[in-house]
Amino acid sequence: MGGSYEDAIALLDTRRRVRRPSGALAKDAARDAGLKPEFRVGGEALRGKPGIVGMSGWMEELGHSPADVAALNIIHVAGTKGKGSTCAYIEALLLAHGAATGWPRSVGMYTSPHLLVPQERVRISGTAIDERGFAKYFFEVWERLFDGDTATESQKGERPRYLQLCVLVALHAFIKEGVGAVVLETHHGGEYDATNFVEKPVVTVVTPLGRDHVKQLGPGMKDIAWHKAGILKSGAVAISSAQEEGLEEVLRARAEERGVFGGDVKVVTGTEEPGVQGVKPDVQMGNCAVAVVAVRAFLERMRGEVLSEESVRRGVEGFKWPGRFQVVERGGGRERWWCDGAHNEMSIGVAGRWFVDGLEEGDRARVLVFSQISDSRDTEAVFRCLAESLKGSGVQLVIFTTYDPDQTFSASMSLDQQVATTTLPSLDVYERVWKELHPNAEVRFELQLAEALNLAKRIGEPGAGVDVLVTGSLHLVAGTLWWLGEGVGGAR
Repeated sequence: MGGSYEDAIALLDTRRRVRRPSGALAKDAARDAGLKPEFRVGGEALRGKPGIVGMSGWMEELGHSPADVAALNIIHVAGTKGKGSTCAYIEALLLAHGAATGWPRSVGMYTSPHLLVPQERVRISGTAIDERGFAKYFFEVWERLFDGDTATESQKGERPRYLQLCVLVALHAFIKEGVGAVVLETHHGGEYDATNFVEKPVVTVVTPLGRDHVKQLGPGMKDIAWHKAGILKSGAVAISSAQEEGLEEVLRARAEERGVFGGDVKVVTGTEEPGVQGVKPDVQMGNCAVAVVAVRAFLERMRGEVLSEESVRRGVEGFKWPGRFQVVERGGGRERWWCDGAHNEMSIGVAGRWFVDGLEEGDRARVLVFSQISDSRDTEAVFRCLAESLKGSGVQLVIFTTYDPDQTFSASMSLDQQVATTTLPSLDVYERVWKELHPNAEVRFELQLAEALNLAKRIGEPGAGVDVLVTGSLHLVAGTLWWLGEGVGGAR
């Protein structure tokens, strides 16, 4: 039967969870799902049914066996900071090696969240599948799981939710397209993540860990590390970025428990990998180094091949990851928009320093546009970290705004007509923190994102120009890039 792209997006949106469950997972439900409800992470019981529940069964309903999933040759990536960038570097390196040697001819990549439109989550050989392709694969999944004989009315309550459905559509597409390798990013966890039903990845990667999503994974860093290390699997190579003290021991314990290839986690402590030096900013150099090690291990395990320095160079050149350390110039360089979807304490300080280090001497105006609406992180601590990192930046104006976290962008949409669906959060706290650290800067509040961006733009008129840092949420950055006319293209 099928349907249009707009129909697919509308149906996908119906599977969003209105709110996170607050009740502890019932013991019988946990037992049926193969989970252990008596296990406590950070003293907390499991709440609601984790994303991993049901995934294997739904894949089999789609006609895909565990062997079909294993044949995708998966590199599974979890972490707190740099997950998406590391995935994009892995993708670029695999494509460069494939161009040089003939394998892999194509690479699938699933990432989350998307920046502008849901199909960005599903990339094939560096490009998001188009609207027609997304609709095709979406309806093949939807009609089998929701409209087919196996999905009776009584079962529909146990059908996939939004993120589960996104993963199912992506893996279904990769199998149908016959990709040679897949880069698979977790959502925000690991152990119970919807992606973690994958039984036999070739390589698993844990990027730097930080205090994020503490209500689901915390409260302690070791609790978070335990969850993220849940992707480690028997027989798979385990690779990790360097971690803060005490966390590598958690990863190593889980690696031993799972029986990873070689019996231990390979920790990438430096950026000495050939071809990595020169990648900017420095944090991306670290992500790139981890990706090089991961791809090298992957090729050795799969085919006994070596990743050449030339393929590393070409991979670095081919890297693309919009919304992270992205500078968009307008008006012949008069406007520079520094966009980074940093949203936790680890990442947002790096974003601030990246902005400061990139500024040039002169009379250009300097503006910060910030917003973060979240109940899963300490937004005051995040903003304080950003304000600290911007000391000495000369920011003259900070604009607090909002965004629609469920916005679906389309060609007919204008951000100027966007109606805010949320209220500006904790503005008194944000203003107090900013004035404490930047007493001479002006503070403004704009409910509509388009108005905030227009205000930032006007600051540079008719003077020497303006540098605007937009950060605090990926949703905020997405709206900004759309307003700037940056479409999907080959992006996320």
